[in-house]
Amino acid sequence: MLTREEQQLLESMDRAELLRHTREIASYKRVSCTEGESAAREYIKAELLKEGIAVREMPAKGLLSYPQNSILIANHGRPDERELPSVAWTHSGSADTPVTGKAVYLERDNFSGNPLVYLAERGAYPKDLLGKVVLTTVISAVSVMEAQERGAVAYAVCWPQGDETYAHECMVQYMGWGTPLPEEADLFPSIPVIAVNKSTGDSLRSQALNNDLVCTVQVAMDTAVRGFAQLEARLEGSGGSPFFYLVGSHLDSIYYGATDNATGDAINLMLAKRFARASHLPYGLRFCWWSAHEYAKYVGSSTYALDNFQDLNRHCLAYTNIDMPGLKGATCYTRTTAGPDYLDLARKTVEDMTGQNGVWPYPVRSWDQSFQNMGISTYFAWLSGLPDTSPDRTMDSFMSWWWHTEHDVMDYCDADILHTDARIYLLALFRALHDHGGAPTPLPLWDFTQKKLWEFAGRFRDVLDFGPLLGAWEDARAEWSRGASRLDPGQRLSTVRKLNQILYAQRAQWVQDTGITHPYLPGISWSASPLADKKGSAKGRLILDHYLRTQINRIYSLLSDLPRA
Repeated sequence: MLTREEQQLLESMDRAELLRHTREIASYKRVSCTEGESAAREYIKAELLKEGIAVREMPAKGLLSYPQNSILIANHGRPDERELPSVAWTHSGSADTPVTGKAVYLERDNFSGNPLVYLAERGAYPKDLLGKVVLTTVISAVSVMEAQERGAVAYAVCWPQGDETYAHECMVQYMGWGTPLPEEADLFPSIPVIAVNKSTGDSLRSQALNNDLVCTVQVAMDTAVRGFAQLEARLEGSGGSPFFYLVGSHLDSIYYGATDNATGDAINLMLAKRFARASHLPYGLRFCWWSAHEYAKYVGSSTYALDNFQDLNRHCLAYTNIDMPGLKGATCYTRTTAGPDYLDLARKTVEDMTGQNGVWPYPVRSWDQSFQNMGISTYFAWLSGLPDTSPDRTMDSFMSWWWHTEHDVMDYCDADILHTDARIYLLALFRALHDHGGAPTPLPLWDFTQKKLWEFAGRFRDVLDFGPLLGAWEDARAEWSRGASRLDPGQRLSTVRKLNQILYAQRAQWVQDTGITHPYLPGISWSASPLADKKGSAKGRLILDHYLRTQINRIYSLLSDLPRA
């Protein structure tokens, strides 16, 4: 149920102005570090300054990777030779000369998909793919690296679902996140990584399964360290509170990127302008437009996390990400991407605006979630999406067939859905500012994380005795609960940080975890699962067992650091 104040707030979200900003931003090809991206950034900056909003332009740099060319030839030199359309993916290895190999088709169960297994088994993989070109529907940086370790000379993604006649550009090849640490410097593939559409992939798969296909692949890449700039707009809280909400959208795009992500950038701009006119803000707001999202694996948002670590760590209440709103046909709002501590507020907001009941779909990585290692809560990673029955779906997901292609233009932006999305984000932030009492309550995080720990204790009981950890958890929770009513907002926020770090991360708060879709308690899940399945070499299992125990100790440490009254 909307209050009168909320109804008036929603009426202030001007549909025509929102669409005007979207059209302007979508008129530029916003490839990272190009004049088009710079022009769009200057447009947003000028609009913010007109409103009297403080704007900061932040220089940064990263390892950006631009595909230049991709050649795929089937059965070169034979009567049935044919060149097939393909695209190279960012951070693919380059092949100055063509590589040729017999094609083999591999299903998902031919790869572990587990980054810890790959790291533990490097050097021990069999060379069963030596000289082969791998064809697969598996889109995974880990699988690329495993294929390379097993001797493959190229990796070709056969698009899993969709009738489109072209291939999509993508960025899944690098296992890390943002700029690599020294120990991650070799986690980029050295073999070519390309993609073909489903029709081409089905044809190649059929030939490969008949043992009648040789593929020649050549890829040209432009990968180098480049500088770029990002925008931040700040609105300070009315009472001088140091706490704030962070809102972000990636400005760079593949081609014109109308729905990925000019729509999100326009909503972000409208939110900043609307809240700048508010008579009272209990807490601050920061609005950022990220660069180097598409071509450098979230270097923009991760650099912001790095450069603003202390302030974010102490004062950021939650992060709201705006990506791909306003898609034509995106009428599904049931995937509510907010963490346990913000889930009820997010679900109520979506239900009040759409009548749909949302559920938390799964742990979300990607989507510029560069603040999870710090333990910053997620308050929407995305909003609307294509329903499962939509004919526009591709990749067996809620992505659209025009996603990451030159077809992503304003024709596929729905003005009504865009306006609805903007109003939901506006209401969600308003309610967080006024109804959430500063730091969120940690109780839902306690409950949800405890549930997952107890599940793991049963699932992996033959791998490790979780009894001492569960006892320590119960003791820590009981001690925390006794003084919970006396904790100040900063202490409540610190509790949320520690619990989020247990639930979502495996590394320290000042670095980034891998850029792979994470399970809950990823360090435990990824190390214990292969041990429970009794897979891998003796050396690999030893490494994983050791790592599992370090992850248990990490949780002990985080529990001991919880604030107590």
